[in-house]
Amino acid sequence: MYTEKERAKLLIQAATVVSTYPEIEGIVQVGSGIERFPDEYSDIDLIFSTFLPDQISQVRKRLNKLFTDALYIREKEIEGGMFLYIFLKNGLEFDVVLLPTQELQVRSSQWKILTDKTGKVLNQMHSSQLEEIDKQAFRDTLVEWEFEIVYALRSILFEIQRGNFLYVISKMGFVRDKLVSLECYYEKKEQHQFKDYRLLDRDFLFRLRATYPHEFERQPMLVCTQRLLQLFLKQHNDNNMWEIDSRMLDILKV
Repeated sequence: MYTEKERAKLLIQAATVVSTYPEIEGIVQVGSGIERFPDEYSDIDLIFSTFLPDQISQVRKRLNKLFTDALYIREKEIEGGMFLYIFLKNGLEFDVVLLPTQELQVRSSQWKILTDKTGKVLNQMHSSQLEEIDKQAFRDTLVEWEFEIVYALRSILFEIQRGNFLYVISKMGFVRDKLVSLECYYEKKEQHQFKDYRLLDRDFLFRLRATYPHEFERQPMLVCTQRLLQLFLKQHNDNNMWEIDSRMLDILKV
């Protein structure tokens, strides 16, 4: 496993080398690591932005040479660019986004520019962050989620009656993910790829833990379904966002 000094050294080395690529206009580090990495399992999140869209493929080839000691590199296409999961032999993971500067987006409130050859990277990051802040006033999305959660709970109730417990477990996971996203919104925590549940309200976490059934049996599943519903209703009640349509809750009377 890598050490903190190893990670810092590899980050500086990678950023220094990539900044010399003629195709690269900017390098942005994102995530909690810009201040201090939480622990030895933390990965490095970087955005490499190019001057032109057609330079992405060339930078991708260069990264193969940079990360010659990679255990595995997984490539994923994203809108306007590419995402790379890079796993090094020492256990360290680089998550790299390749985008032309004009397509730069920032979902994280934590970011730091490491390279900006023209000044355009900073301008683009600021403008895209303002757009994202606007998007986060997503009341309409929350109202939509409201139905998705209740509808999922209805499906869970049917599948419990059918004895389809593996599907029930999967569907419960879907509901929990929605409830965590709602909690992040209510607590004004960054929602993008949020995973440090330890930072959430203790009472919420206590109630969330109680929604995991200990047995693949009908009664424990029903109890946990009821707890999911109660947690959802409590979130709404505690945060006084709006009243839930009682007619929608009637679909749970199955």
